[in-house]
Amino acid sequence: MSNAPPPQGPPGPPGGPRNAKAEAAAAKAYAKAQRPWYKKKRWQVAILFAAIVILVLLFGVGGDDEQKKDEAENAKDPEMSQSIEPTSPATDASDEDSWTTSQKQAVQAAEDYLDTTAMSKAGLIRQLSSDAGNGFSEADARFAANHVDADWNEEAVEAAEGYMEMGGFSRQSLIQQLTSSSGDQFTKAQAEYAADKVGL
Repeated sequence: MSNAPPPQGPPGPPGGPRNAKAEAAAAKAYAKAQRPWYKKKRWQVAILFAAIVILVLLFGVGGDDEQKKDEAENAKDPEMSQSIEPTSPATDASDEDSWTTSQKQAVQAAEDYLDTTAMSKAGLIRQLSSDAGNGFSEADARFAANHVDADWNEEAVEAAEGYMEMGGFSRQSLIQQLTSSSGDQFTKAQAEYAADKVGL
């Protein structure tokens, strides 16, 4: 891996401040490009999918009762039924010091998952709150999912790209896999966006 420093953003006007936002975006893009192949999300989707299938078989996650519960919860939570942009309300950002230790740990775990694999908001909450996963309370898991810097549409695209590499998916089967309550649990809008982006 190269030890070269990340590229800087374009210089600002002569004598003026540099465009900090452009520099931060360039540094983030550079850091992502420098990740080893085995840390890139597309290589880990198949592993995640296999792990979810194993969990479903071993622990009964995704049974009829669980599916009905998930659907009822999704219906109650409007954030689950629409494409969600990253949320970082000013009040939450300024009140970060008031977060409980459990909330901070849940947010850290959520960030770690999203750094290594593509996940939907509902899938992230399920993983964080599952006894077979992290075992956080559902409240802490939802708190974490609401406070990570995530673009759920782009997470859906990355998951779709991983499935496309495995092959054998039509548009309908890809959308079904992405939205399944025992699969990725993206919203239909997010799954359709991802299918469009991968050319189906």
